[in-house]
This record gives sequence, C-alpha cells and structure tokens, in this order.
Amino acid sequence: MNEPIDFPLNFDRYMEMGQLALADGLLDEALLNFENAYNLQEDFQANRSLVSVLMARSEFFEAKKIADEMKADYLGDAENFLLYLTLLAGTQFFIQGRKLVRHSDFSDDVKESCLAELEQGEHFFRKFQRRELVERQALALELSCASFYQQGKQLRALERLPQTEYIEIAKKLIDEADLPLLLNNGLIETLVELGCQVTVDSQTINGRQTINLAELMPINQQKSYLACLKQLQLQLENNDSELSQSLREELRLQFILLYPLGDQLINDPGTWIELFLASYFDNELKEDHEMAYLDLQRRLRQELASLVI
Repeated sequence: MNEPIDFPLNFDRYMEMGQLALADGLLDEALLNFENAYNLQEDFQANRSLVSVLMARSEFFEAKKIADEMKADYLGDAENFLLYLTLLAGTQFFIQGRKLVRHSDFSDDVKESCLAELEQGEHFFRKFQRRELVERQALALELSCASFYQQGKQLRALERLPQTEYIEIAKKLIDEADLPLLLNNGLIETLVELGCQVTVDSQTINGRQTINLAELMPINQQKSYLACLKQLQLQLENNDSELSQSLREELRLQFILLYPLGDQLINDPGTWIELFLASYFDNELKEDHEMAYLDLQRRLRQELASLVI
C-alpha cells in the first residue's frame, strides 16, 4: 500500500491551513500558519491575516507592529483603512488616527466609521485606564526639565491621549512652555491637522505672536514651502539622490522652524534656495541678495545647532 503524499508546505499551503484553522476557531494554529506564510513571503494578504488573528487574540500592539510593515497597503482602500484605524484605536494612537482620517480621501461614511472606532477607544481608555490617562497627562509637567530628545519622546507619548485632553494640553504648552521652536511648531502643526480653530499665543522665529490656527495649513501645503521645494529639486536634478534627500529634509526642518510664518517671511523662493545651497556648493553670493534672508538663515542654523548641545 502506498504511503500518503504530503502537500508541500509552501506559502499557499500555509495560507490555506491558516484559513481552515481560523474557520474552526483555532486561533493559535491559525496564527502559526499565517506566521509561517508571512516568513516565506511578505505578502499583504498574509500580513492582513496575521494582523486579524492577533487582533482577535487582543494582541493589538504586536498587530500594529506587523501592520506598520505594510502601512501604505492598509491606507490604500476603505476596508483596510478601517481595519488599521481600529488597530490605532486599540493601541491608543488616537491623534495619529484622527490625522489620518482628516486627510484621507475616503467617503464620509468611511470616515464616520473610523471616527466612531477612535471615539469608542477614547471612551474605553478614559473609563478603564484612568491611571494611564493621568500618567500621560503628567508628562506635560515634566517637559521643562527634560533634554530636547526626551521632550520629543514625551510629546509623542502625549499623542496617545484622547483628542480633547490632547488639545487642552497642547494649547497650554504652546501658550506657556518655553519649548524649542522645532517642538513648539510641531505642536501647532498637529493642532492644525486636527482642524482646531483657536487662537494661541506662541513663540516664533520672530518672537512671541498671536496665531489664529483657523488661518493656517500644514507645513507641506504652504505656498512658500512648495515653491522652495520646487526650486531645490530643479537645482539638484543632476546630483546624487542621497544628497538630494538630505537637503530636502533640511529644508523641511527650516520650514518647521519658520512655521507658521513661512508664507510671510519667504516671498522669493529662488533667492532663498540660492542662499540655502551656497554653503554646500561654495556658490558665489550676489551683492543684491537680501540681507534679511541671510540673517534669517543664520538664526535658523543657530536654532538647529542649539538642539544638539
């Protein structure tokens, strides 16, 4: 009598066995098979199946870690977007979730479903994880004596607060805390991305000013930033990609420091980029370059240098 022939344990076979185990409610067995499939081939369907089983086991943080490996795929269609937002709600990444929903192009019905998931997560967090809520709120009180890098870490932790509590703390920090401009202006941009329409008294590159958030847009949508980025790309079209990427990142840092005054201060993108590149390529500066731009770029360099001291 012939011995039975085993099917080869390839990607498709592991996926099939995972689905069969899942249909029988065998989560541990399904998880093992989906993990084996994903280890053989980093396929989105395997990733999604693995994430779904982990969520069914209430292992939300591990599920988010796996999902983030293919985050772009989750953001590409409504069904996967809703799954990813459910995952963010389960891991208390409430502010990240709300920003994604606000800037997505999905239908109002999809957005409402996503917001409902986030609101349910916020309600659960307030009701059943009161201690963690208070601990996160207290991080704002510790910012003044922390290093720059620790401040950044604590501000990221604050983004895992529910929206109402986060906005209240962020406004207070902008109004009262003496944060580095890079962090202060990042807070302002986050409030803008959340659609806040309030007035804050904020430190800026030109001193403290009253800022109406309703009149602002995110940094990467500002006319001055987009114009300068275009000029930079034109200047760098024949340079290596690594240098180009580094300079684009530095330009973005400049406009974070200038925020929310970029459109007011930069009205000649061509000149700004010429000055910006001069120190890299030893370009000769023309006599008619505006002294105001030279002074402003000097202050930006000093601000960035102060962060690493």
